[in-house]
Amino acid sequence: STQEYQQSTSLIALLNKVIFKYFGACIPVILYDSFVEKSEGFVLQRLLEDFPTSFIHGKINVNNSLDNVILLEPPDAKCRSYVLFLSDALIARQVIGSQIENKVIIVPRSSQWKLQEFLASTLSRDIINLLVIGESYSADKSKERPYVLYTHKLYTDGLGSNKPHVLTSWMNGKLTRPHVDLFPKKLTKGFAGHRFSVSAAEFPPYVFKISTTDGVGNVQIRW
Repeated sequence: STQEYQQSTSLIALLNKVIFKYFGACIPVILYDSFVEKSEGFVLQRLLEDFPTSFIHGKINVNNSLDNVILLEPPDAKCRSYVLFLSDALIARQVIGSQIENKVIIVPRSSQWKLQEFLASTLSRDIINLLVIGESYSADKSKERPYVLYTHKLYTDGLGSNKPHVLTSWMNGKLTRPHVDLFPKKLTKGFAGHRFSVSAAEFPPYVFKISTTDGVGNVQIRW
């Protein structure tokens, strides 16, 4: 119990530092699934007690969705950011949907290879400002274990692939690379030759598709 308490202290200190520095303009929305709530409820309790700013929090149900969907668009908030405590990072996209501008922190309780699978998959492609905090599960549990901070590089080739990218790590109350931007700008060098289909309408934003069938069954489409 003492070791778990020390490890949770390290995680909470890291989250407070990141939130205080990067989330000042937006009210954070803290979401957690039932697995994390039951197995690590003391971490959530300590985090919410010592949170450095106002926040909104809610629970993710067994269907990986929110019973209170207003948490995704809280009223009277010009912008929002998310902190997700998940048993599996792969469900993040299902929970919060596409996030192009909002900052997202994910704290998954799974192995590092599972985190890298998520960062390399299409499920993380449209969560642009993404930071994943993974615990390094070392063999010696009697000592403090570091946390590794990941993001992803988007459109690394013409197929639109993304790759995991290690930013820094957290140990003994400090970052190993303290000057690294934890939410770096993405897509600064374009889309690596990735092809897009672009359409235009004379009267945006409406496009009308008209399908007609002639006497012999041929389908014609007019826009």
